[in-house]
Amino acid sequence: MNHSTNRWKILIHQYANPNANRDIYVHEDHYADWERIKNSHEGNYYLGSIMRAAYSLNAQAGGRTNKPACLVQKGFAIHYLIDDEGNVKLLALDIDAKYETPSGEQTTGLYQVRYSDSPGRKGWRTQGVTESQMNLAHRWKEAHYAAVAGKFDDKEQAGSKLANHIRNAYEGELRGHPMDREGKIYSLYWINGSHKSDGQHDQLVSLLQQAMGQKARVHWIAQGEGAGTFVRAMQSLKNAPKLHGAEGDAKVRARQVVYFSNPRGKGTTTTKLKALCEQVGFELAGINRNPDDLWDRESHGAHAKKVLPVVAKIGFSGAAGAFGFDTVVKSLNLFLQSASVGSATAAGLGCYVVGKSVYNDLSGHARSLKGVCQNTLGKGNQNWAA
Repeated sequence: MNHSTNRWKILIHQYANPNANRDIYVHEDHYADWERIKNSHEGNYYLGSIMRAAYSLNAQAGGRTNKPACLVQKGFAIHYLIDDEGNVKLLALDIDAKYETPSGEQTTGLYQVRYSDSPGRKGWRTQGVTESQMNLAHRWKEAHYAAVAGKFDDKEQAGSKLANHIRNAYEGELRGHPMDREGKIYSLYWINGSHKSDGQHDQLVSLLQQAMGQKARVHWIAQGEGAGTFVRAMQSLKNAPKLHGAEGDAKVRARQVVYFSNPRGKGTTTTKLKALCEQVGFELAGINRNPDDLWDRESHGAHAKKVLPVVAKIGFSGAAGAFGFDTVVKSLNLFLQSASVGSATAAGLGCYVVGKSVYNDLSGHARSLKGVCQNTLGKGNQNWAA
């Protein structure tokens, strides 16, 4: 089929994405509008999101159905089909508020966190409405500051606690520059739900591209599960086509600086984080690991000599040593939820339930498990790991 004689014009070639095998066409009546989006999306959060979604279709799975399909993203939907030749035809771009995520106090998205010095409200407070873009003109010394949150009860808790992560991670950069002053802000990407979903890291990629498009220096904190989301966003940047010149500019990329605080998730070992930052061109400011977090894929190995003998004595799981710490943590959860724990006592260990005789025998080992439990099963990982 000759697309040019059927009033279809190519917008994106398949070779624009190394993982793709489909050309993307638009009807000639819509071509000028799509070209404007393609040529002017640099630094624009929404236009950047639209172009990322369009590019993703040239790697879209599925057969040559010639049946209309719809790719829904926050704030817009792209209607398309895959034709007999395996190419994508963009049928319509629908920009409508109905595609926004449900509004509410804890909606996933970008927020400003503002410092207040008012009596009774002193401290870092997360604003109530989502923002469409970071206020990159607001800087502390030479950079705007932003955080990607891991798992917190709510965005207010995340905004308050992550200010301390920023303070500790960038204390050298901020020397002589007071953070806690009326009107100071930082950007918070709050995730309410799965940190592993495509929608979460796609929005984050758009924020990163916005910063690069404006050649802005941003100092990021990627905390807890948010570190895994940040890793996926960087991988998308590494694998994606060059959406604009700024993204391919090494000096512009180096303006994105990231510090990983208590990282959790796939690809967050020190070796992998260093390699990925080098591949993408981001500056790695540092990594602060939580030694008491068994979900940390790197530091949990350090607990083997200390924890596994304790687990074996307590009898949570006879196969703990063979199957690793995921099994241990699941066994802990099952044990703590069991109705047949019998005569057991918390013994000052918070979430850990240990028999009195075992606690006495294990002495210092048992006491050291308090931090492990609080950080693995509790909320200790939300705090800066000293």
